[in-house]
Amino acid sequence: MACSSLEAIGEECNQYDYSMLILQTNYDPKKEAKFFDMLKHRIVDGLIFGSSVLSSEKVESTLSQNKIVLCESCANKSIPHVFVDHSKGMRMAMEHLMHKGHTHIGLCIGNPLSGVGVVRKQSFLQLLKKNRLEWKDAWFFKEKFTVEDGIALAKEMMSMEQLPTAFVVGSDQVAAGMMYELKRQHVQIPQDIAIVGFDNQPIAKVTGLTTIYQPIQEVGRNAVTLLYNVVHHENIPYFNELEMKLIERDTT
Repeated sequence: MACSSLEAIGEECNQYDYSMLILQTNYDPKKEAKFFDMLKHRIVDGLIFGSSVLSSEKVESTLSQNKIVLCESCANKSIPHVFVDHSKGMRMAMEHLMHKGHTHIGLCIGNPLSGVGVVRKQSFLQLLKKNRLEWKDAWFFKEKFTVEDGIALAKEMMSMEQLPTAFVVGSDQVAAGMMYELKRQHVQIPQDIAIVGFDNQPIAKVTGLTTIYQPIQEVGRNAVTLLYNVVHHENIPYFNELEMKLIERDTT
């Protein structure tokens, strides 16, 4: 979960006189299950999951007697969740690049097993097939999260026989690292490679990165309000979708 989202959650918790405890799982299902047990034993009053690799069945098994809110889309509408539709975000990025004439597009994501990672990759591949775009497995990268990861990715790209002409990157931080190294290798952006990131973090504005804006802070604030209402048995909608949008800058 992004720092700006955690900040928003913390600020909103203060409004309800809640204390926030950050429990980091690094997508380890055993750790996630452990935190569910903390909720069962009332060590914590409620859980906000930023992203999960556990099945919806596992969540459902504890939902009836516990207070849980997910910050990602969930097929089971009885599980409280606030989310953005990452398939829509991927479609925005791909349609933008295709409109610019790109037919050779690469993809970089974070954790491929997380809900976000699964949806983004599936949506990307569906759009490739629908639009009959060329694809090479070498154009797919995963487990990339930081600026340093982006730099390493760009170095690896330079050894490819054929480069894509555009990349969709699941993190502005990773995209910024790619931009830094590609420019150092005298690759022109966007003339040689166009890049679209995700999140619209401050680094995107500073670097002139085209990106998909996600209302990360709104997701955090809405999640706390939703959890408060769940705890207090308020009559509430159990899911709340927030909108994304494309912000075009210099990299496309």
